[in-house]
Amino acid sequence: MLRYCLVVTLAFALAHAVSAQTFTPLLRELSHTVVLNPLDPNKVWIGNAEHQTYHTTDGGQSWALVATGEIGNSGNVITSATQHAVDTNIYIVGGWRFDGIRRSTNSGASFTRVFADGFTRSWFISDAIVASHQNPDVFYAARGSDVNGVYRSTDKGETWSLLTTIPRNTTTRICTITLSPHDPNLVLLGCLGGVIMRSTDGGMTFTQSRLGGSLTIKRDTEFPKIVHSLRSPGTVWAVAAISSPENVAGNGGLWKSVDDGATWQLTAFPDTSLWAIELVPRPEGEEVWVGGFRIETQPTVIKGDGLLASSRDGGRSWTQYTDFPWGRSNTDDTVKNAWIFRYQPTTGKLFLAMQTGLFVHETGTTSVVDQGAPAQRTLRVRATPTGIRVYNDAPSQLQERWAVYNVEGRVIAEGDVVPIDAFDLNVRGLAGGGYLLKLGTQQRFRTTAFTVAP
Repeated sequence: MLRYCLVVTLAFALAHAVSAQTFTPLLRELSHTVVLNPLDPNKVWIGNAEHQTYHTTDGGQSWALVATGEIGNSGNVITSATQHAVDTNIYIVGGWRFDGIRRSTNSGASFTRVFADGFTRSWFISDAIVASHQNPDVFYAARGSDVNGVYRSTDKGETWSLLTTIPRNTTTRICTITLSPHDPNLVLLGCLGGVIMRSTDGGMTFTQSRLGGSLTIKRDTEFPKIVHSLRSPGTVWAVAAISSPENVAGNGGLWKSVDDGATWQLTAFPDTSLWAIELVPRPEGEEVWVGGFRIETQPTVIKGDGLLASSRDGGRSWTQYTDFPWGRSNTDDTVKNAWIFRYQPTTGKLFLAMQTGLFVHETGTTSVVDQGAPAQRTLRVRATPTGIRVYNDAPSQLQERWAVYNVEGRVIAEGDVVPIDAFDLNVRGLAGGGYLLKLGTQQRFRTTAFTVAP
């Protein structure tokens, strides 16, 4: 045990901070989940709140607001979503305070509720709806409310059957489910109560994994994300979140298993609340990314919010990204929570769904994200002595609303305009730094990032 503690201490001693210049905001809308189209890297889907989703088909240049249900009446947040790997017209969504599972067969144009069993709560909390790696028609879902049920669909998400339930004396909430890319029978559940459940028969039966010699961590611990290594069969990573300020010591952190989730050891970030994790392939191995979390009503004695870090050596040393442009979202959220990472292997982009918006990181470089050559974008911006000049390759005939956000996510100028192919906006006194321009209507708009030289 002494040797293990020294390893953890060393990992933190080797951590260092770098500037967050490698991240660019794409949206300032609350973003809880991201779906990347496996056949077209330009298509990205964002889960927001109140049945709202945002879709882009051009890599984030323009966005459309698409509803999964009636907007503004339920208090739900879309936190779990996936897409069929072959028939990418099919989306399957659920979430926190969501009314079951909804499914679209027309690329999100309309949704039908395909799971509801009479209970008022059918929450699918955090990556709780996932697709099989071996059969694209098979999906699993882990319900984390009144019934801790594990469900399976074998018909592209159209119908669902209950495989098993987890006893409430084991956990009162399933948070996430993950399927092994190497073994179709291996299913893992991350749960409230500091519990990880493991199945080796395709989700029919589960047993508790051992966590550092115990079956649990703390009663308030949640395991919201679990990811399998694609390169090292048997290796699995999990992050733990803290929700009680009385239970910080010996809680949270990044956990690792090398036996397909049967046993786990704390690897880094002890006493720290984490929610997001992703593995990014590198020539030397897999880079581990983690993001922190704190319930906004809880005191800051819980460490985690504002944490963004990556490791290229299996968690022994970490790069922490400082000065991240967290800012605030369209709902005026300022809590620095990282909800989910999604890596797009075709483009090498890492998407980050945050409390305060959607950001993108170019994993192959350390420079600012390439905003595209002029001919590749429909909206471009150049700073002028009196403001900014906008070059618009797709002008509208209708009046649209524009807004300029600073690096903190604050609207520093806004107004109405009938766009033409080039027009000036009176935004005086822009200091050096990064900005985001949003142009359009509430239902359809375009964004582009631009930089003013100091």
